[in-house]
Amino acid sequence: DNPTATPYCSTVCLQITTNNGGTNYGSGFMIGPNALATAAHNLYSIKEKAYVKSVNVAPARSDNSKPFGSENVSASSMIVSDSYLAGTSSEDWAIITLKNNLGTKTGWLGLHWQSSNYSSSQLVYAYGYPSQINGADARYRMCKSSG
Repeated sequence: DNPTATPYCSTVCLQITTNNGGTNYGSGFMIGPNALATAAHNLYSIKEKAYVKSVNVAPARSDNSKPFGSENVSASSMIVSDSYLAGTSSEDWAIITLKNNLGTKTGWLGLHWQSSNYSSSQLVYAYGYPSQINGADARYRMCKSSG
């Protein structure tokens, strides 16, 4: 799949700098011209009760290529669900607000509330940046999974 083609370009690679100077990786997706959604565990440590130091946001990253550019964001640009901040993982979501309108270059996914569960026969695709695939380094390689 071509990561710079719609809908892939709205998938974001997160390179996360932790408070102790370590590096983690995660995924997100653009939900507006300057906003992206991700998992709260990418941005906040329940154990340390602290936000990460910073996050480099790069839509459609492929190895060292950042076709839509990137932006570094600090904790002041991050919103984590209240229940996650309270120490539960039941609402593992977060929003990052960007200074630049990267979404105008990539497009973004809409938000939709679905009151019922998906049927077990409905196929769903997910795009993201796992840190490993079958034990091999995959930090900057967008992957597709389905189920």
